[in-house]
Amino acid sequence: MEYYEVDVVFEEEVSTKSGIKIRKVRRKYLVQAQSVTASEALVYEFLTDSPYSYEVVSSKKSKIVDVVSQ
Repeated sequence: MEYYEVDVVFEEEVSTKSGIKIRKVRRKYLVQAQSVTASEALVYEFLTDSPYSYEVVSSKKSKIVDVVSQ
């Protein structure tokens, strides 16, 4: 399996003096998967319960070769 960088754009509501404004926030997820399509599917599954609306905008193969953790 390889690692993919998946970009997701969230639409978050922000309170301002003149009311509520929608702000778009871009976040990256590192996903271990077998293909670009599989990485996108995993992110959609991971974010199923997100309170914000979102869209997966890109997915590309990462240069990261491994993740070291305890």
